[in-house]
Amino acid sequence: MMEEMVFYFMEWIATPWLDFLMVILSETCIYVVILIAINFLYGRRRDFPALGLAVLGSLVLGTMLKFITKWPRPCESSLTFVHSVFVNGVLYCRDSIFPFEFGTSSFPSIHAAILFAILPFTAYDRRFFVGFLCYAILTSVSRIYLGVHYPHDVLVGAVIGVLIGEFVMRRFRRLP
Repeated sequence: MMEEMVFYFMEWIATPWLDFLMVILSETCIYVVILIAINFLYGRRRDFPALGLAVLGSLVLGTMLKFITKWPRPCESSLTFVHSVFVNGVLYCRDSIFPFEFGTSSFPSIHAAILFAILPFTAYDRRFFVGFLCYAILTSVSRIYLGVHYPHDVLVGAVIGVLIGEFVMRRFRRLP
């Protein structure tokens, strides 16, 4: 019931410019991750291996859960209250990280898992942390808005990401 209310709200606020913004947020996720990795490579070299491991860990765990659950995406279901976004006349219903077959399961959101796995590493600078947290939340909301994920997919992806990111960061900080 709560997820239906979220989808109804997304349909209520939908506009063409918001459709455009949400597609941009969703599609640029991987590039933002690469830019942050480059920033860490040059600015905080000590944390770079841990950051890479956290991103890889959240990607692997998320992909394993996708294989196990194989839940259809909201845009692939018969739900009438899911907002439909069309890009160049084609329904936007895909995973932009895995645009091929094994990325078609809805649960969990790998976008959220990867972005939230990076979050603990941004805590060294409060402004950067707040900015990145806003970006991670907006990107996660864009996945719901576009009908690619249910709200619980994004929530579980975010929890997976934060737990893996925090665990890896703490482990690497203990090493000499």
